[in-house]
This record gives sequence, C-alpha cells and structure tokens, in this order.
Amino acid sequence: MRLGLAPALLLLVPVLAACGADDGERKEAETRVRQYVKATNERDPKLCSEYLSTAFLRASTGEKGEAAVKSCQQSLEQLGTPQQVKISLKKIEKVSLGGDPSVRVLLDVSGSEQRQTLLLTEEDGELKIAGTGK
Repeated sequence: MRLGLAPALLLLVPVLAACGADDGERKEAETRVRQYVKATNERDPKLCSEYLSTAFLRASTGEKGEAAVKSCQQSLEQLGTPQQVKISLKKIEKVSLGGDPSVRVLLDVSGSEQRQTLLLTEEDGELKIAGTGK
C-alpha cells in the first residue's frame, strides 16, 4: 500500500513542531545569557532581581528576599567600573535543554578567556541564571 503525500506530511507535523520548540527554547536561553552579560557590564541593579534565580541569590549571598537582592547589588557595585572589569561574550559553545538546562560559553573577562557553564532554571515564567557548573 502506498502512502499518499498528504498523509505523509501530516506525520511530519509533530516532528517539525518539536524542532521549532527546541529552536525557540535555544534562542531564549542564548538571549537570556546575552542579557545577563550586558546587565553585568552595565552594573544594572536589575541583574540581581531579574536575571538571577532566588535559589542562586540565597546560596551566593546567604540572605533571603530583598536582603539577598540588596547584598547582590552591593557586590555588583564592588566589581568596579565596566572599564576596570569587562566581560565579553565571545562565543556560545553549547546549549543543553531538558531537565537541567545550561549554556556553555566562552567569555573574555578583562582580557582573560574563560569557559563557563551557566545553569538555567525557569522562575516566574522566565529563564534565570541558577548557578555555574563544569
């Protein structure tokens, strides 16, 4: 029995839809990492409340809630000016989606190249930086 073209195309719809979802999630993860680097370079205080997860803030500051955000903002101010410490995103090397999403990047931190894996989590309907990994 020969399968017609129309039914064969219908079988591909779920596969193609899944590919599009991955592309959208991948782009969202890449965009979030770019925004995070930009906010860091601009010393934007929103970095602490909009780009970092609540759990990461708690773990990195030892504080909760607004106290964690304020502590993070103070640490951000202590980085110095963007001219003193500048982070450039040289390359997004790998985006891993699924149970533990992450983005592996190559950064230039004031002239020194560093590979970093940024762990992501969804919080308040947006991807946020949840920490760093190997």
